[in-house]
Amino acid sequence: MRITSRSNPRIRLARRLLRRRGREMSDRWLVEGVRPLEEALRHGTAVETLFVTDDALRQDRVAALVEAARQAGAVAYEVPAELLVEVSDAQTPQGVVGIVLAPTRSAALPADPNPWMLVVDRVQDPGNLGTLCRTALAASVTCVALLHGTVDPGNPKAIRASAGAVFGLPITQLSGEELVAQVKRQGIRLVTADLAGERSIYDIDWTGPTALVVGNEAAGPSELLKDASDELVRIPMPGPAESLNVSVAAAVCLYEGVRQRFLAVE
Repeated sequence: MRITSRSNPRIRLARRLLRRRGREMSDRWLVEGVRPLEEALRHGTAVETLFVTDDALRQDRVAALVEAARQAGAVAYEVPAELLVEVSDAQTPQGVVGIVLAPTRSAALPADPNPWMLVVDRVQDPGNLGTLCRTALAASVTCVALLHGTVDPGNPKAIRASAGAVFGLPITQLSGEELVAQVKRQGIRLVTADLAGERSIYDIDWTGPTALVVGNEAAGPSELLKDASDELVRIPMPGPAESLNVSVAAAVCLYEGVRQRFLAVE
């Protein structure tokens, strides 16, 4: 099937999903690019609609994606390149965009015998959030908790930056107060990365039930979380840099956890 009109209802829906309000009202996300859509399908996310250009369909990988999506119940539409641009926020569209049902997000932390969590406190840049999710998936975290004030994980830029990792992670969305109450109730140690941290990330034990907190790009973690933390930790920086990007800092901390939790030799 082919769509050529920008007034088509499916195209109008896709344009609405470029905005957070549109995503919240419809409970759907707009996903752009082959890899994120492949990951959405691999993790069982319901892909409802695909828009694909003629040129993209000539690529074997895109053709395979479209066939897999159709087998899973999606409806695919061929669209001219100039129409696809209207439902894309990428500087260089990849020729395929999909509408998917938004993954379920809970306000409760999942039960786990040894939780290994990432808490994201008011991070504003969708590229940073996507990178955080991609690293979290690679580090085998059991949950990503997004605190109120954090950018929407369904932002198309966040989805692209995550390379589809947002579809493979249990995600909770809750307030700082709710998070503190739940981690205390479940016996999860709250470890907050902060420039004023008292101990190095290499001097603490990451092997037990742990939630790593990273904060807003400019302000860092909230006072509520710092006050509630069991550990305030810092990343040693012997060079003259004042700080690290939040996604880089989280990766450094998470991979010290990976070293201790998964790679330590008995």
